Amino acid sequence: MDNSVSKRFLVDVPDAPLFYPCCGNDTLLPLSLFMNDVSDYYFVDIARLPNLPSLEINRGKSSDGLDACVASECTHYDFPARTISKSSVCGAGKLELPEISDSRYCKWRTEQAASWSLTGKKAFITQEWQHLSSSRILTINQYQYDGLAVLFSLERIGVFFLRGDSLGFGGSGQRWLQQCLLDFILSKLVNGGLILWDGGYEADDKGNPACKLLSPEHFRYLKRNFRFLGIIKNDRRSTRGPINAWQVSIL
Repeated sequence: MDNSVSKRFLVDVPDAPLFYPCCGNDTLLPLSLFMNDVSDYYFVDIARLPNLPSLEINRGKSSDGLDACVASECTHYDFPARTISKSSVCGAGKLELPEISDSRYCKWRTEQAASWSLTGKKAFITQEWQHLSSSRILTINQYQYDGLAVLFSLERIGVFFLRGDSLGFGGSGQRWLQQCLLDFILSKLVNGGLILWDGGYEADDKGNPACKLLSPEHFRYLKRNFRFLGIIKNDRRSTRGPINAWQVSIL
């Protein structure tokens, strides 16, 4: 069964990069939702190098076609692709990214997120997969690095994906949809791009335009039309919650 966003909501999804900061190992759902339409993926987490689903048939399947694994963020899955290439784990010295302290964007970093940025190693892997049914080449970038730095380095994105982050309990503390950062994300988002978000902590700030992303009512902001597509419910194997899907068109 085609579980993609484009088929589920009958929309055209631009083939521009998917960016998912603070993702942990939550890579299965976004790949499943967009593998038919999006070629480039950026999975970023400051605390770990994100894992990807396995391409091996090594577990039983559930009725919905997903792997019958009970792990909160399952990394074993009969994913319909094959590996073409995979780089070795590269250290921070080979990361062609702005410095974490770059003044052009560090002003948006919260104090808690800044403390995360000073800890842990920095690394990345790039893999190329071929989607079996369409032969689409997927370029998947796994970064253990500061998410703001990675976003700043991208010329454009087609999907902004965020769920499961928090201000505490091991979360990044980075207020990704605070108004000033929302404006920057929109400057990167191509016409017809998508925002998928679970609501998170910005819902506490009633003056933030991002709070409108929690309601099914269409709205306009920064000369853009926000069209509510629907809710993608939580998979029972994940501790991360359901997400609202929006398509953003430039007026």
